[in-house]
Amino acid sequence: MKKNIFSIMFILMVFCLSAQELNLWHNFRYSGKTPSDLYHIQWQGLSTPFTELNMIYKLNGELQTVQIENPDVLDYRATIPAPDYDAPSIALSTQTDYFGILTPFKIASNSFTRSVMVEASADSLYEVQNNGDNNLDLASFSFAYSNSKLAAGLVNVAGSYPNYGTILGPYYAYGVGLINPENIADSTAYALINANIMGLITPGLYKLNASGIEDLQDLDLSNIENLGSINVNTTNNMLIMECDWNLLTNDPNFGDWPSYSKSLITIPFIAKIPSLSDLTPVADIGMPTVINFTDLSINMADNTPPQLYSPELISYENSIEVKINYFDFQFQYPLVAKFVVDDNEYEMMPDSFNFHDAVCFSTNIPYTDWISGECVFSDDSLHVVTQQIDNNVGTNDIVQIDNSFNIYPNPLRSGNMIKIKNNNNKQLIRVSIYNIKGQKVRDEKIQSNNKISSISTADDDGKPLASGLYFIRGDFGNMVKTKKIMIIN
Repeated sequence: MKKNIFSIMFILMVFCLSAQELNLWHNFRYSGKTPSDLYHIQWQGLSTPFTELNMIYKLNGELQTVQIENPDVLDYRATIPAPDYDAPSIALSTQTDYFGILTPFKIASNSFTRSVMVEASADSLYEVQNNGDNNLDLASFSFAYSNSKLAAGLVNVAGSYPNYGTILGPYYAYGVGLINPENIADSTAYALINANIMGLITPGLYKLNASGIEDLQDLDLSNIENLGSINVNTTNNMLIMECDWNLLTNDPNFGDWPSYSKSLITIPFIAKIPSLSDLTPVADIGMPTVINFTDLSINMADNTPPQLYSPELISYENSIEVKINYFDFQFQYPLVAKFVVDDNEYEMMPDSFNFHDAVCFSTNIPYTDWISGECVFSDDSLHVVTQQIDNNVGTNDIVQIDNSFNIYPNPLRSGNMIKIKNNNNKQLIRVSIYNIKGQKVRDEKIQSNNKISSISTADDDGKPLASGLYFIRGDFGNMVKTKKIMIIN
């Protein structure tokens, strides 16, 4: 009964996770490498049931675990050295008393060794059935993957993995069950199995008619279908089984992949078959784990420098406040954000930490007679973006913002309409959109005299505008107004 309740609770949990498009570690991003070779990483994640969440990375051939900062309820941050080339990603893992959740390493090649296998669960559930057989006693289960392969690693107490192929037996089968949680109702499960039972089982990927976790725990090795071979090797007392992704995902019963949850339920097991005349297995089952395949790779080549736009100065009695809008295409917070004036540097602070939208940075210069300064920003400490700002305000003057021609929302997601509000007494005749190179990409005549007009974020050929900074030019006959807008995909 206890086993039945556990299985039902676990399946319900996975259904809840996969009910919507899910990334367990939302908005994972890095802000590049600092001059001291440290990567700043930030993401959002579920706060429960993660009582202990670890970040793992590979450095100098060894797995390292780093303390994760949790400044807000759902926000997580960490700083790590540049990881080894063969594992250019990080892993995130949490383990509870009943299940584990792991986002493993995505490695750069198909060289799976124990040094890239991240532990998914550390103990088994049925040691009492082992009868002192250390070959059967499952100690831990680990995982890693690449673009073309997924690999599972098993460690037992003995550190050796006999298959025994003689007619006398006993026979051992080492495996990891795989279930696509969004296709669990199809009563099909899969398993990587390493065994040599004459006439029945050889190392391969197998399909099982299973209605869920219970059937994997009561595995009948005589009623499974071999879909293809797998690679098996033993390294540092770990048995590693490798399977081609296509061999698994191309099976017609597997279901859609990638799934909404980007996850598989995995259940490690070691089964001992007494003999060919007695195929009833004695099994040690590992703790079920949800393996989440969100790519947490760190790749500097993908970085795009941020955009700075819409500077603003506000003058006070003895100081001037400098403001500027910042937007980054990878939604990264800047490592460098400062205003430089007269050889002095002033840190610019954001008014929001939601970098999926444009964020206004500001600082206060404690004197008013400076002539010109420069905003300096970088999201990776390697590529620097600057914008010069001239001091064109006097003491006690407030910068007058031109509200006669407004555009919103800003930034704007591609595919949505640009709203234009005309507060002038003159009629808006035409609106043109220019890219940052000064090329006209859209030209539209305004037919009505309404105060609010809408134009598309597509070019004149109907193609959606790419992410970037654009200029919106409003033609009022004998007067022209220009505004900047950020379009994001």
